[in-house]
Amino acid sequence: MNTIKNSSAAENSNTVEKTKRKNFFVGLFTNWKQFIVFLLSLLIFPVLLLVYATIIPISDYKPAAEIGANKTQVSVSLDDAQKEDIFKIINLEKERDFEKNRLSLASQDSIYLVINVPERSMAIEIKGVQVRTASILRVESDQKIPLFSHEHTSVWLADPFVLKKYFATIPKIPIVIKDAPKDTIEAQKLSSKPLPPDSTIVLTSLYFDRNLIIEINQDAIPVERELAIVEAYNVKKLEYMPEKTTIEKLLNPGATDMPLTIRLIVSAADARAIYRAIPSRTSLVLKL
Repeated sequence: MNTIKNSSAAENSNTVEKTKRKNFFVGLFTNWKQFIVFLLSLLIFPVLLLVYATIIPISDYKPAAEIGANKTQVSVSLDDAQKEDIFKIINLEKERDFEKNRLSLASQDSIYLVINVPERSMAIEIKGVQVRTASILRVESDQKIPLFSHEHTSVWLADPFVLKKYFATIPKIPIVIKDAPKDTIEAQKLSSKPLPPDSTIVLTSLYFDRNLIIEINQDAIPVERELAIVEAYNVKKLEYMPEKTTIEKLLNPGATDMPLTIRLIVSAADARAIYRAIPSRTSLVLKL
């Protein structure tokens, strides 16, 4: 008898719970105020995630090389003349560091790359002598770079960058396939004109130390026959620079080891010549 009563009580309890859950969802979708509160509670987590993992890291980003982290920050008001003097000092310090790095590489027996972003110029140098120059048509830099203070940037640019790896839409060394002539007479009949240049669009990625990526790209839009090459190039870029997961961003939103990309748009001839001219082990002098 007790068993029957306990079973009946359990059934009644389950019925009451089901009725409560049903009434909750019916009330939720029939009462517009409760429905709005429910929607807001669902949206608040993505908004907090966006602020914590994206907006705050970008606003507080600093380069990997940091100094003065424990120094007390003092704010002062300056007039226009004082601001102009400070800008002059900063530009002189940038020029000094830039020329110092060029001089250090000029004393070595190596081929290196020199990029002067303010003057929109790029050059390959050997012992201080420019052997190839190019004009930069456009600069597309990472949005974090303008947030750097001069104090942090000067440390980041204090030494030449070292190339670690690279790839492009064109081969580093052009491959030419020719049919061998049967004899000397046939060889003399062959054309001695130089081969036409590669027709593939030139997109290059150079990965340096200290989280710097320099892209030297041709100023053009790929045609239909080049789309597959460009797609493969973009896939390889993702493999070389994997995106941090949401969990990693949550655990360390202010990370300073994220790569910085500077994209330089030049002519097709310059992009091809510079990519093929720089050695696989080279250095870069950069001025921002």
